Amino acid sequence: MPNYNPKTRIAYGVIDARKAPELQDAIMQDGTNETLKDAEEAVKDRLRSDFADLDAAELFHEAGLDKDIAGDPDEDDRLLQKGQALLNWFKAVLSKATDLEDGDLEDCANDVLDVVDTASGTFDIEEAIDEVMEYLSENEYFNNDNECRYSYEDGDFKYILDWLGGAPLIWVCDGPYVTYCKTCSPCVPGAGDLDNCTNETDANNIAYCLDPDDIDNDEDKPEIVRRVNVLGEILDIVYTKKEEA
Repeated sequence: MPNYNPKTRIAYGVIDARKAPELQDAIMQDGTNETLKDAEEAVKDRLRSDFADLDAAELFHEAGLDKDIAGDPDEDDRLLQKGQALLNWFKAVLSKATDLEDGDLEDCANDVLDVVDTASGTFDIEEAIDEVMEYLSENEYFNNDNECRYSYEDGDFKYILDWLGGAPLIWVCDGPYVTYCKTCSPCVPGAGDLDNCTNETDANNIAYCLDPDDIDNDEDKPEIVRRVNVLGEILDIVYTKKEEA
């Protein structure tokens, strides 16, 4: 992705999240888990496509359940057989869209069957998807905080928390402050390296930065921080490291 703000053309600032542990915790607790969101949307998209492919009339025809024949089971038994045919179809679809197995697969398929008109095989696709997602959520199917990507907004600040080489990094994508720093290329092309801040006189990049108060150790704070407005105009100095010395 481009590592600059498209509105102001100011580079995103990237810093080792371990230097701002309280901010990292806030992002993970209150932000949006984009990895989880993407995983959920992938399952929904697959289900939406596969559920639309159900041809209940053909399914019942193949199972010999679409016509009355002398000696066939009574209507109640026929309805049960239709339900089983639908259940097997939903299990097959769910096995492709998820990693559910055995009992979980059957339980989830049964939840979907609850919103299906068994006699006709008709159902509302979005309602069926909701049943699946509720089952997956209740059974912690997507629970994995290992190196997940988060987005988070706090006032004027917009952050992304992501991982690179096993290390947690915070991207500052927007905010009221900028600083001067080296570039991150090629690891994060175009972004400003907030782990290598510089003075204005030897700056080679201007990037959004954290509020210095969010950085634990004084030595890790930027050399100088300036205010910036929504148009990207660099304004007055609000912090210099020498004041903390």
